[in-house]
Amino acid sequence: MPETVVEKRVGEDEESIRREASRCLQCDDPTCIEACPLRLNIKRYVLEAGEGRFRAGLETILKQLPFPATCGRVCPHPCEDACILYDSIPIRKIKKFLADQFMDIDWYPGVEARREEKIAVVGSGPAGLTAARNLRLQGYQVTVFDSSPSSGGMLAQSIPDYRLPTQFPRKEVEEINKLGVKFEQGTLGKDLSLDSFFNEGFKAILIGIGTHGGMKMNIPGEDLKGIFEALDLLKNIKLNKSLPSFEGKRVIVVGGGNVAMDAARSCHRLGADVTLVYRRSWNEMPADRDEIEGAKEEGVNFNILTNPTRILGKGRVTEVELIRMELGAPDDSGRRRPVPIEGSEFTIPADFVIEAVGEVAESDALRQTGLELSPGGLIKVNDDMMTSIEGVFAAGDVVSGPRTIIEAVAGGAKAAESIGVYLRQAKAAAVARVAPAIPAMERSARGKGTD
Repeated sequence: MPETVVEKRVGEDEESIRREASRCLQCDDPTCIEACPLRLNIKRYVLEAGEGRFRAGLETILKQLPFPATCGRVCPHPCEDACILYDSIPIRKIKKFLADQFMDIDWYPGVEARREEKIAVVGSGPAGLTAARNLRLQGYQVTVFDSSPSSGGMLAQSIPDYRLPTQFPRKEVEEINKLGVKFEQGTLGKDLSLDSFFNEGFKAILIGIGTHGGMKMNIPGEDLKGIFEALDLLKNIKLNKSLPSFEGKRVIVVGGGNVAMDAARSCHRLGADVTLVYRRSWNEMPADRDEIEGAKEEGVNFNILTNPTRILGKGRVTEVELIRMELGAPDDSGRRRPVPIEGSEFTIPADFVIEAVGEVAESDALRQTGLELSPGGLIKVNDDMMTSIEGVFAAGDVVSGPRTIIEAVAGGAKAAESIGVYLRQAKAAAVARVAPAIPAMERSARGKGTD
């Protein structure tokens, strides 16, 4: 299968990795670290890779990041964009190489249980798994609950195999499991009862259920057969579930993010004639440049500055009506707002329409918990990642909205740190409440002894 332009640039053999890593200037104030949401110690592991100390490099990464093999493939690498060299250090590829060298051995030393408190993590995506791992490394008893039969969230279920083969997130989850993190898969339904966790003895709860619901375009014809939500389609492809034949079919993908690119390239690989429709220009398209270029190289057609107005057909899709757009003043996102050009409507034939216009949280389930939510249905948290209910924390896309994997990991890491502080403070307060009673009892006993 075709590689992207960026993936072709640097080889993955030991000599190439050492050579590229050795170009790093080892800046005093590394802009790459500053650009990384996790503040990963890039400077150190790149130095170690350049010196051929590959195991040490991986250990440096694992101190902060549980997903080196995954991030080495799908992270949008803001660190590379921030590199001061014109020909930036291929940081993501170095990370991928370091992880891949040690896929057959254990990544972590064992952890002995040191703390009695139990913590429930709801959701097994990157935020939840990061928090679970970090809390387990602190010695807590951690159980991860998820509605899916497999762990990993979108990493394991929605990212196409050509970008992220299943064995890599599976390895990373297995390593977290070996630390002593327990997994209860397929145990959550649409009801999310926080009280049940507390009643079972959990002292803190982290919610990291992501944003797995697809947004609708809210245009006529969305009820016709042949309409898919992109995440549902990608999950069905990844899990080898039954799908209609795409061979020779005309597929319209609506959207401009990475999910849209994944859907477009996946349908193209299934034999479809794919056109991606996006309402803004190339400059505003939020997908990674690598993915856009990869889609172009594979033969995906692009219809830029157009937007669907209707989906046409009798019972199932036959055409999509589009309108041409022009860019106006910037909107709240900072990008120029797309404005319809009156009278510019036209139609194109379609057998399937894939909607990839955004992801939302499962707000109905969240509202039943009593948590305070934003107008967009996301969980509100304070600076310590705690929700409106004491002892309940949240992290990842369910807090921030759809973001990158490294941002979800950073959120999970921050939540784990805050949960640790919260539990230690709660324990200290409990000890303080009991402590004054002990001297009083001793005084009472001594007094009785002298009578």
